[in-house]
Amino acid sequence: MSDPPLLAAARAACDALPLYRALWSRRPTVEADIPYIGAADLHCLDGPGQLHVAGADPVGAVPPLRRGRPHLGFTRIEADGDWLLRQRRLIGALSRLGSTRLPRRMALVTDDATGPFAADLVELLAWSRVSASLVYAEAGPRSIDRGIEALAPDLVLLVAGVERPAIDVPLVMVVHAGDRPAAATQTARLLVCDELQVLASAGAGETTYIPADDSVRLEIDPRTGLLAVTSLAFTAAPVIRLQVGPGVALA
Repeated sequence: MSDPPLLAAARAACDALPLYRALWSRRPTVEADIPYIGAADLHCLDGPGQLHVAGADPVGAVPPLRRGRPHLGFTRIEADGDWLLRQRRLIGALSRLGSTRLPRRMALVTDDATGPFAADLVELLAWSRVSASLVYAEAGPRSIDRGIEALAPDLVLLVAGVERPAIDVPLVMVVHAGDRPAAATQTARLLVCDELQVLASAGAGETTYIPADDSVRLEIDPRTGLLAVTSLAFTAAPVIRLQVGPGVALA
C-alpha cells in the first residue's frame, strides 16, 4: 500500500536533502513525525543551493511577491517540473474563479515592488495563450483606470496593494500569505506565497480558500494557528510543512 501524499513527500525530501534529515533527526514513518517548520528553522542555510535536490537541473528562480523581501531570505530555485506545477496552479485557480472559463486577455496592476512577480505571471499565462499586460500603479488611480480601459481585458489581476480600479471589469486580488488575512470581501482572491506562488483561491464573497490543485497541501499548524504549505510534488526544491503566515479558513 502506498504512503499518504504528505508522508510520501516528506520521505522523498528527507532522502534527497541533508537539510531535512538534520531538522527532523529521523526519516518519518507516520505523518505525526513530520514537524511544522518556520523561516527561523532554516536560518542555517547559506542560500538556495541547500534547498536544491542534486541532479535537478535549475531553470530559474521563483520571484517573491515583493522585490528584495523573500520569506526565507533568498529565492527558491526550481527545475522544469516545478515550473510546470506553478503554471498549472495559476491556471487552475483562475479557471475556477472564472467558472471554469479561462480569460483570454488580462491586465495585471503592479508597481515597482511587485513588478518582477507580475512579469513572471505574464510568462506563465502566455504558455496557456492568455494575453496579459502590465499596468503600473505609480502614476495614480486615474492612470490605472486609463491603462485598463486601453487594454480592454476580460479580467484584471490586482498584484500591487492599491485601491480597486473605478472601472467595471472583473477583478481578482493577489493576497500574500504572510500578510494579515483580509476581512470578508466581495473581491475574488488568489492566495500566494514566495516559495510556491499560487496556493489557493476564493471567489467573491467566499470566506474559505480552495487549494489550486493537488500538488500542494495547505494546513493550519494546531500549535500556532499558522498556515503551513507542503509541495506534495516537486523536482528540485521540496517545501515540507513550512509556515508561511497567519491562518486562513480552508475548504
